[in-house]
Amino acid sequence: MPFINTLKLLGSILDASAFMPPKQIFSILGSPKDLIPPYHPYSEYNFFNPKDISRIVSYLEEISLLPIPVPYHYLKWLPIPETLFLKETHIYSYPEDTKDHDEKYPNEAWFFVNGIATNAEMAMMNCKYMNTLFHRRIVGIQNPTDSVLVDLIECAIGKRWRRSMSPTRKALEPISQALNDPSIQRVILIGHSQGTIIAANILRALSEDVDRQYIQSFERMKKLEIYAFANCADDMRYLKDIRSEKDHPVPYIENFANENDLVARLGMLSPRKELWDIHIDGDTYIRKGAWGHLLNAHYLNGFDTSRSDYAPFRCVGRNGATPRLFGYLDGSTPADY
Repeated sequence: MPFINTLKLLGSILDASAFMPPKQIFSILGSPKDLIPPYHPYSEYNFFNPKDISRIVSYLEEISLLPIPVPYHYLKWLPIPETLFLKETHIYSYPEDTKDHDEKYPNEAWFFVNGIATNAEMAMMNCKYMNTLFHRRIVGIQNPTDSVLVDLIECAIGKRWRRSMSPTRKALEPISQALNDPSIQRVILIGHSQGTIIAANILRALSEDVDRQYIQSFERMKKLEIYAFANCADDMRYLKDIRSEKDHPVPYIENFANENDLVARLGMLSPRKELWDIHIDGDTYIRKGAWGHLLNAHYLNGFDTSRSDYAPFRCVGRNGATPRLFGYLDGSTPADY
């Protein structure tokens, strides 16, 4: 089985990268015009502003240095950076002051899991942009970068072998608390890139919770809504034999992709899903001809009507319908699903 899983993983990677270089670079970084400043205030490209060399060096250090699996406090007397060490998953929120947002939306709980090569500062910037768009308090489940190489290994383990890594285990407690809380009516989970793999593993842990360790009743899974950007998971499925009051499968799932995003082609846009055992439920929303993989610069711009590059996502198979997630923009609330 490990050999077969490895072959299927490699096969899906080869399928995904079928378009020739240098287009793979554009599939991650966006079209060449995206690289030209000035950048949007929430764009990840701001991390490479030549006016802030220390920020550039710090970020490159975090995504390039291979970690050492030893707690930093044992060796902190050595002249080496803390970013060499495996980092713990932390839970944070934006805004930190919850009073105003909790009063406006007391029946909702919003969670976000970031993708690879994302340090704490970039993950917080993702949350700030989502807060600007949706006007909700966003609780971040930090998926810390341990270098691009290690992040990719973690993706492979979580994707093909469906192993629960630290972010999955950390996320289960606050998400299950929200599901069990009778005052919470909607639990929104947003994942991007590797975060969609983590979201899929969270869903699997909840749905296979035979000992009721996390949720007291599967009926409470009707509260859950998952919005997956560049969904590269192998398995994200509805629960069996559970329907919402409006007879919709549970949980509610939407998947978003730029057509030429290499990472999305590893999962939701895989050319041969059946061959590689990729099963992703939920509606698919695609922007035809679009490039780029960065959450703020290339995905959330599809929800920001104030931007000059605004281009909305359209549903595949439902006459170009707009996503349910649009219904949360500017503090609005869509009808129950």
